[in-house]
Amino acid sequence: MTHKEIDFFIVGYPRSGTTLAASLLSRNPDIYISPETHFYRNFVVNNKNNLNKDSLINAFIDDKRLSDIGINKELLENFTPKKHKLSWLLNESLSLKAEEMNKNIIGEKTPAHMMFYTQILKDYPEAKFIVIIRDGRDCVFSNIKEEWTFSNPIKHAAEWNLYMDTYNKLIEEIPENVYTVRYEDLIENPSKYVKVMTEFVGGNYISKQIEDDTSKSVIPEWEKNWKEKASKAPDKTNKYRWKLHKDKQLISHLTHIMQDYLKCHEYDITPIRGFSRLHNFNLYIRNIIYTSKIYPIMKFLAASSIYKRLKSFQTK
Repeated sequence: MTHKEIDFFIVGYPRSGTTLAASLLSRNPDIYISPETHFYRNFVVNNKNNLNKDSLINAFIDDKRLSDIGINKELLENFTPKKHKLSWLLNESLSLKAEEMNKNIIGEKTPAHMMFYTQILKDYPEAKFIVIIRDGRDCVFSNIKEEWTFSNPIKHAAEWNLYMDTYNKLIEEIPENVYTVRYEDLIENPSKYVKVMTEFVGGNYISKQIEDDTSKSVIPEWEKNWKEKASKAPDKTNKYRWKLHKDKQLISHLTHIMQDYLKCHEYDITPIRGFSRLHNFNLYIRNIIYTSKIYPIMKFLAASSIYKRLKSFQTK
């Protein structure tokens, strides 16, 4: 087996169109993209202090997300905790899968890996990132319909801001290795942006990539219920759906919280206009905890408080 490192990562806030981007790219004969692994978000966080080989291998094999790759147990036996980083487990598994499919460019798509880019760069200093950005309000309304995430729309708006904060740090650190595309632009002109993304990761674009053809490597069977549409041809009507939402006050709240980054990425922020100064002041006071400057602090304090309580309880 020829050792090949992961070349790029596709990231973005959940429900931003990362699956669509991965599906379009994976139709290229040279590009392999795995199903979402959540490797850094879950496996690394849970095992960063684990040095037991058997325990690590078993944890890797038993992980539901990682099992979607198609794990080769014999390959994993070559892993040595004192010699290899944890990323070796992921890298070699994806490398083997790409080799089996006769593909030489390897990508990984997990939206939340945006928040772990510093660790990724430690493991893959030359890695490239494709960042998909979607109107935050569409992200919010798309997320709250799903059972696997929280249903608080205001909190989603605040989390979207955190992702945008992290995105700014990412492009500041490695601007030459980041390609950003808005979801709305991607579905409006897929051939243009898929061509750029393909060439960005080192592939040669072919028109077949934007045809209606399910990509088997990106979406595992158990995820097809909510991701199957993302494997089809881009739907130009699937943008700015938030404008159809009946709760205009909620839209105003969301827009107020996300307005800085919405404006930065050229999204419409007029929904927060047309209200009285008193209304806008009340809106600001009500949602101040969720603004991009305050929410990260409150989230950290809340997490610290919970951690201390748990630690105190465990010592009793």
